[in-house]
Amino acid sequence: MLQERRKKHKTAWIRPLTGRGRNAKTAVFFSRSAAIGARDQGAAMEALKLQRLGDALDAAVRRMRSEMDDLKRRADACAAAQQALAGIRRNWRDWLDPGKYGPAWFLVRDYELGYPRRCFSLKALANVRRCEPFFARELVDDLQNAERGLAVPYARPGDPAKPVPLGGLSEAKTRDCPSCGREALVVGCHQQTEDSPEGDAWVLRLYILCPDCPCLYDLGLAADGYRCLHGTPDPR
Repeated sequence: MLQERRKKHKTAWIRPLTGRGRNAKTAVFFSRSAAIGARDQGAAMEALKLQRLGDALDAAVRRMRSEMDDLKRRADACAAAQQALAGIRRNWRDWLDPGKYGPAWFLVRDYELGYPRRCFSLKALANVRRCEPFFARELVDDLQNAERGLAVPYARPGDPAKPVPLGGLSEAKTRDCPSCGREALVVGCHQQTEDSPEGDAWVLRLYILCPDCPCLYDLGLAADGYRCLHGTPDPR
């Protein structure tokens, strides 16, 4: 009796590997392998989907950022044109010292351009040799006071007011817009850029103001250590 039990105990581990036990074990092994393979294939497909989604999101972000940059450039261009248009209506009030406390915009009755000072620079602007500014009666926001002139501070009683240069809008210089080709106004901006005991710096810029684009395009530049509009810029 005891010997039979020992014999069964020694041969018990052999049974799963013979006959039906071996087939069942093999079937379980392959079924587990198939399950693992299917799970790995599903994970690979999910990873591929996520990768494609990431690529699509990256492309969308780049496209939207490019569109945002384009919109920002257009907004900045419209804001600059808006500032210029508002200036040629209101900045006659600053004509006692135009550009001293902020940009002074105006229309241009006549001007003359010379060669750029830095000819080696591709971005060098034409030098403004001469500029005749004025304000259009049709555009100024207070024509009555503009025609009356500006009171000079600390003037003696009876001294005349400083006249504001006025004219008709038809006198304004025009040029073709470099972008759309339509006729556009030539406007100017005079401003002090540096105020120090060592010396001042003033800048006179001419632009093409296109109402159709709308945008400002650089036309000419004069930079000097004195007021460009109250003297003749350096013709160099």
